[in-house]
Amino acid sequence: LVPRLTLTLLGRMARHGATGSGEAEAVPGEAALMASVARSQAQAALWAEAAGRIAASKSHARAVSLDPGQTIIDTFLDLDATLAKARDAA
Repeated sequence: LVPRLTLTLLGRMARHGATGSGEAEAVPGEAALMASVARSQAQAALWAEAAGRIAASKSHARAVSLDPGQTIIDTFLDLDATLAKARDAA
């Protein structure tokens, strides 16, 4: 469930950055998040790339029976690194 929700959020962030607008907030505070780290084409590209990496990692982990907990930790580390890049791209 966590990887699916994460990929959904990344897709929303990439779409918001690419189009400059997004859907209604799925959770409180989402609009503020989008406004700070998903407001430009450059930031959209970062989030789209992260979604691709995380999806590939999830598929690989499932294919070779890696520990799901470690995969989630790796996902959050990737998100943290992407967030730092998005803030720098602002």
